[in-house]
Amino acid sequence: MKKENAVFIISGIIILALIILIIFSSFIVPIFQKIPQKQGKIVHVQKMPVNFEIVESYIIGFNTDRNLNFGQVGRGSIATKKITIINVFKEKVNVSIKVDENISKFIFTNETGFVLNINENKTIPISVSVNKSEEFGNYSGFLEVVMERV
Repeated sequence: MKKENAVFIISGIIILALIILIIFSSFIVPIFQKIPQKQGKIVHVQKMPVNFEIVESYIIGFNTDRNLNFGQVGRGSIATKKITIINVFKEKVNVSIKVDENISKFIFTNETGFVLNINENKTIPISVSVNKSEEFGNYSGFLEVVMERV
């Protein structure tokens, strides 16, 4: 008899806890989900790895990946890839492009900041430019695309 009462009490507590949890989550969770949208201006950050190897100028290296792995870039050469940035948000966004300091002297683009309207996209070139005096070796870092509310 004592075991049956204990099982009944424990079952009742579990059911009561589940009911309270369901009621609590239906009111509180939507409130917490709305807070990040109202605070701050940043809506998205995309961090992309950038890789390249500096080699003799007469060597040609190809990398046809869709990422920012430029492969081999000869001294005195420029390699360019394009990225497309799409605004999938329901509001206009400011887009800014930032590059890690350790590769910033090699990486350039003609578009470092611009506005994208709702459902608009923009394709921009990202280039690696290597002087003839640069040291051979592998270089890597990150390019960051930051989208903020207008």
